[in-house]
Amino acid sequence: MHPRWRRLSLVCLPLVAASCLLAWRGRVAIEARAETYLRRAGLTAGEVRFSWLGPLRLAAVSGPAPGGGRLTIDSVEVRWRLRGNGEARTHVTGVALRGIRVQRAPLAASWDEADLDVVAWEREAAAERVTLRQRLGEGELTARWPPVGAEPVLSLTRLDLGAANVHWNGEPVLSPGRWSGRLSVERTGARLQSRGTLHGDGVRVTPPPPLHTEGGEGAPATFDVDWTLRHDGRAIEIEHFSARLTGFDVSAHGVVQGSAERQADVKIEAHCDLAEAFRTAGLAPPLAEARSDHFGRASLDLSLRGPLADPAALVIEPRLHYEAEPEVLQALSYLRGPFPYRPASSPGLVIDVREGAPAFIPVEAVPHFFQKALLVSEDAGFNQHAGIDVAEIAVAWAENEQDGRRLRGASTITQQLVKNLFLSSEKTYGRKLREAALALMVDAAVPKARLLEIYLNIIEWGPGLHGLAPAAQHYFGKRPGDLTPKETAFLVCLIPNPVRYHQAHEQGRLGPGMEQLVHNLLRKLHSLGELDDGAYEDALHEELQFAPEMS
Repeated sequence: MHPRWRRLSLVCLPLVAASCLLAWRGRVAIEARAETYLRRAGLTAGEVRFSWLGPLRLAAVSGPAPGGGRLTIDSVEVRWRLRGNGEARTHVTGVALRGIRVQRAPLAASWDEADLDVVAWEREAAAERVTLRQRLGEGELTARWPPVGAEPVLSLTRLDLGAANVHWNGEPVLSPGRWSGRLSVERTGARLQSRGTLHGDGVRVTPPPPLHTEGGEGAPATFDVDWTLRHDGRAIEIEHFSARLTGFDVSAHGVVQGSAERQADVKIEAHCDLAEAFRTAGLAPPLAEARSDHFGRASLDLSLRGPLADPAALVIEPRLHYEAEPEVLQALSYLRGPFPYRPASSPGLVIDVREGAPAFIPVEAVPHFFQKALLVSEDAGFNQHAGIDVAEIAVAWAENEQDGRRLRGASTITQQLVKNLFLSSEKTYGRKLREAALALMVDAAVPKARLLEIYLNIIEWGPGLHGLAPAAQHYFGKRPGDLTPKETAFLVCLIPNPVRYHQAHEQGRLGPGMEQLVHNLLRKLHSLGELDDGAYEDALHEELQFAPEMS
């Protein structure tokens, strides 16, 4: 080698080695700083890798999500540039996140990719402020985090979340659309305050299979949410909360104590435009016969007081009101007069719901004791509620929660009636929602006495056996007016499961379970003064005499 080249190599090689060492140490320092930032945020990464020729890459990022649950991100790429000063933020030009998932069972949210450019990142009086813009679209996100003790703020401007999805038990239920607004969280010592106002456009709801068997996405909707919450370590004060999704409007205020029992004193107001709500939820309209874009509006005022950890001890005071549209009243007016009914459970059978028909019994001819037994057993609030007994729903929920399994429902007589008249036997929440909406409509369109009359003349009392008069004749060879208190109680106790309990007639005697049901109903009627002591004792000891089975 020429002496000149030898001398040059002796100078350059150490410089190259030093540069490589500096580059390596710089890479290690940047990776270490990235891991430090992650730890401060409560996150970890399976891999952190920096390259002077490419972005900072983080793989398998995970940690607790804000508000609970688990956050995971498959990969994060932080784009950077050489131009800048000694502060890391001046070199960052953008960030791409792929495979974002937030899981809090049974709810999960996912976003395949979020690619954002840094529009500005600056320091304002010791506070950091960064503005990010979506590479595809016009959405922006601005975050400002001041020194400890002040108020971090997150602002959104038409942030497009259309590629994101929300799942419930693995089924897609929501496409979030585009969002604008502002939210903040401020901590002062033990006191935490959260405020926010958000607006969403193009929000789409997809009913999951338990709600809807046909599938299909709801109509695009707007969603507005506004809140002010405070937490002082002992209680959560809901100063204001409101949420408005097309067709639904809910507001609440009150206090939830942070004790083990979580004592609550909360008032909730809810309003629902039935037609808009069903379109938003992607469900078929509740009443196809009414050619209208409006099915009326339901309003609910709810007061809730007591321990949330003990549903049975909660005091729930609901007030439900429904305003029907004229088209709804007109579509259901036929129920006031004679009409034929064809029960789905008995193909070929036609019941003539008309006074004077052979098997028809007018409500005036139904004994008072039978009506009282029916209401006590099936719907004690029948004459007061608007078709749905919200208070009874709360009681049933409390009892089921306490037992840990589903024991009872809370269907009113009106709900049972519309289920028979209008609905299939599919067991979905969608059918239950249509049932509830129809119950409100029918209750508004038809007098209570007529509803009870229709109910008693069409419901099932055994295999292929419909109506009170045929049931009294089938089981006891009697007219309804001649039934004894125990025979009355037996027929009423058949209603929840007439096919199953028909076996008592086939066997000629009550089984232990049915005997207990009958005695429980008689005891309630005795406690209400509908049976005096002597009649009650006679009923308990009466041996039912069933009419012979007809072959």
